[in-house]
Amino acid sequence: MGTLFDRIYLVHMVGAALAAHNGGFFRDLAGDYHLVFVSAALLGFVAVALSLGMSPPEGVGAPSARTPGAVPAQRGVGLPRPLAPGGR
Repeated sequence: MGTLFDRIYLVHMVGAALAAHNGGFFRDLAGDYHLVFVSAALLGFVAVALSLGMSPPEGVGAPSARTPGAVPAQRGVGLPRPLAPGGR
């Protein structure tokens, strides 16, 4: 699990560095940030489309949804009663 998070952070940091560099490069090239903002918006829409197309892996969900015959926990059942005023 730690390796997965390490890779996610690595890709995030490399992407952030490239975005900062390319933002400055295209600002110098074009004279403004319009191209950078438009490309960032388009990449955001692509990310949303890819995310909406994903489905959760098999077996993910509440235990009651995965386990046949499981009963969801009820609030307050099996908990000790609070002490009465005066500590008794």
